[in-house]
Amino acid sequence: EKRDEIFSPGGLLAMKLSCNMNVVAFIGNWVFLHGGLNYKNTTSINDIIETNNNIKLYLQNKLSEKEEEEFMSKIDENWYINDRSSSKHNYESDNSDICINFERLRNKINRPELKMVVGHTVHHKPNAICKIKGENSIYRIDTAMSRAFGKKRYSGDRINVLEIIGNNVQYLSYDINGKKIISHDFYLPNDD
Repeated sequence: EKRDEIFSPGGLLAMKLSCNMNVVAFIGNWVFLHGGLNYKNTTSINDIIETNNNIKLYLQNKLSEKEEEEFMSKIDENWYINDRSSSKHNYESDNSDICINFERLRNKINRPELKMVVGHTVHHKPNAICKIKGENSIYRIDTAMSRAFGKKRYSGDRINVLEIIGNNVQYLSYDINGKKIISHDFYLPNDD
């Protein structure tokens, strides 16, 4: 009950989240979000900005009853940021629907170099899917770092970090004490 209370609209943690985070974050040519962008319904960057703003207002309990009803009706497969198909376990070939649709989305929102980083579905280690114009375009980074998910496959492989410096992307593994273990190249999920 206490958890429900603090995460409910207007609750203590809901208010903190609304002031400190966006559901979708753009940094240069990168977009970071939990699930994935819905290419069918996203027509512009403004759709995403509007979604971020409405989520903040919802968490702050500042939407009218009518606005909240309209907002909640979008939180289904039609929502701009609720497409989790990029997070699936199976490997997607570069000409798959996911890759084709992501390239369409990039063109539709006028961000032809956009790359996306998503979580949502646990993978053994971070991986990249969809090469568009020879570059990895979608990165999946949910590696279940929390101890709540149990022991890791390799005892030292607890903390994983996506490092983006310019055009160089790699992931790093650290042990529980913060000691760097290894730098990894991105792999294709069926190489696991």
